[in-house]
Amino acid sequence: MSINHKTRLGQLAKELHEILVLQERELRKVITGLKQHREAYISSSGSFLEKSHQALEKIAAKALELDARQREIHTEISSFLGIPAYALTAGRIASALDGPGGKQLIVQAERTKEVAKELEVERRVGETLLEWSSQCQEGLLRQITEAYEDPTVYGATGEQGKADKSARLFDARV
Repeated sequence: MSINHKTRLGQLAKELHEILVLQERELRKVITGLKQHREAYISSSGSFLEKSHQALEKIAAKALELDARQREIHTEISSFLGIPAYALTAGRIASALDGPGGKQLIVQAERTKEVAKELEVERRVGETLLEWSSQCQEGLLRQITEAYEDPTVYGATGEQGKADKSARLFDARV
């Protein structure tokens, strides 16, 4: 590999390292944003929920921009090293670099992966809570509508009869 190629590879690796640092920071913000969004949902505060949703959208957009730039750099490094992009790892990039930049790249790649795993856990938690909430609401509505569908009425002598349809909380028109 020529000096110009080594220099360019070093520049790309440095830029990749910087992108990974920024990605780690943005992913942590997304995690915090998801937690705040969940708290806003639980608090049933419409304005707080809207603000947290808007903030989360901005953070996620920034994270996606960084991801796109990372893929561009990854593709360029892949062509320099002659390794398919899908097989390129921080370790392979580091082995082609001189100096401590390779080790720093590997460490940062691991840190960013760990934050991405935390984000996936947070996403699953939120998804599970939303699903659970939806099921609870559906179950509650079903119980309410079924509980009053045909309420039993006891007469003066204790006989059991059916209530007038107008006595239902919900009828077929609802």
